[in-house]
Amino acid sequence: AVPGFATYGSDEPFQINEFNRKIAAWMKQQGYPWILREKHGGHEIFRDEMPAFFEFFAANPRDLYRRGIYVRAAGPLQLVESEPRKEGWSEHSWRRDRPIPADLFHWVRLFPAQNTTRVQEALIGWRAGNQIKVTASGISKLRLYLHASMVDFDKPIELFVNGETRVATVRPDPAAMLELVREFDDRGRIFHAVLDVEVGSDLPVPVPRFA
Repeated sequence: AVPGFATYGSDEPFQINEFNRKIAAWMKQQGYPWILREKHGGHEIFRDEMPAFFEFFAANPRDLYRRGIYVRAAGPLQLVESEPRKEGWSEHSWRRDRPIPADLFHWVRLFPAQNTTRVQEALIGWRAGNQIKVTASGISKLRLYLHASMVDFDKPIELFVNGETRVATVRPDPAAMLELVREFDDRGRIFHAVLDVEVGSDLPVPVPRFA
């Protein structure tokens, strides 16, 4: 559910044309809403595309509280000083000044694994009735950022972690909310509480198919 709208000129430098076509082809193959428009011109902003641009993103709003999150990561999940260029699609190395760290997936966050050769993988979802289901492999602990549209903080949360049922009580925490805003410099990223979930077991994780 990552929408994209790209415009670029027919005479772009730095292989911008090539990379835009490559990204668009992959995103459309995965089922993401994606618009690509090549315009006559160079490296510039095409004002005639602005109305369509705003209409597109108004129809595809940001969804911070989506019901299901699939996460997959490998390695130590540590920030590095540089990001080497590689041919083709490859694993990302994240720069220290990059705003989104490698361990964050929407409202789910991973912790560095003790065994960095294992893949951390999980499917986490929330549903009505204050229920959260976690199916995970290679993960000892993960962190959930919660909002009032996801759970009722006045009631216990029922957790299903790799088939084990647990109950958690979570209260809104202004300090956690402010810390998250400070870390990502994003006042629109609103979460009211944090819940750390110990996993400690493995189950096969179903990989969701994109619609």
